[in-house]
Amino acid sequence: PAGLDLIRHDNVHEDRGTTAPAATQNPPTEAFAADAELGSASRAAAAIGLAQPAGTQLIADLERLLECTLFHRHAGDMRMTDVGRELLPFVRRALASLQGGRSSSPFAA
Repeated sequence: PAGLDLIRHDNVHEDRGTTAPAATQNPPTEAFAADAELGSASRAAAAIGLAQPAGTQLIADLERLLECTLFHRHAGDMRMTDVGRELLPFVRRALASLQGGRSSSPFAA
């Protein structure tokens, strides 16, 4: 299922030869959550350690993968769509669960 790929995907742009920073293990979902929280593509990208174009591309990739629009964009303003609002609680729980699993893993760095 596509949803599992979003959670597991460590490198969305592997085909383009670019990688996400080590701190960002779930870039599409982290970018989505950051954009939703901060309402700004540039602030969201900076918060997860990416340049704004890379963060915007992650959101576009996620929208393409899910075949829906998550944000309405108008001259620097981002507003979440109804679909984005419905998805956000699931993404937040998934990210929190993954973070909890990482910190409690005996293999965590």
